[in-house]
Amino acid sequence: MCHFALQVHDLTLYFVPILLWDAAQVTAAQFFAQWNTVGAANETQVQFKLKVGVDVQQTVGSLRIGVLPGVDPNPTNIVGAATFNCDTPTVVLLRLERAPDKRTCRLTVRCSEAAAADSVSVTLEQKIGDGGGSLAIHLDV
Repeated sequence: MCHFALQVHDLTLYFVPILLWDAAQVTAAQFFAQWNTVGAANETQVQFKLKVGVDVQQTVGSLRIGVLPGVDPNPTNIVGAATFNCDTPTVVLLRLERAPDKRTCRLTVRCSEAAAADSVSVTLEQKIGDGGGSLAIHLDV
């Protein structure tokens, strides 16, 4: 006689519908006010190595995230903002701190919806990372 036990597994798939995004062009004051309003509770931060030869600023812009030059005092860092338009507009804010000599970066994403922050960080890491970072699919068993 065989006995089988039912096992339940949660599978988290990250999906970012960038066609519903609008790049946002905001001032430094507006960016930091929104950054503080969203807060660290809805923040995702990852560190990874950059792909060789990738144009990070162009890639961020291609994802319909407005690149905000001059917002960060460090010119090698990239700051961006977007709005995800659904039932309730979701604010997407990011800061990518680069260390060009080491090819490494730290990506911080804050969104008014925590799940969106995870999705955005995974998507960006897939586009500009060298593949040595976190997996795009996370299994919680």
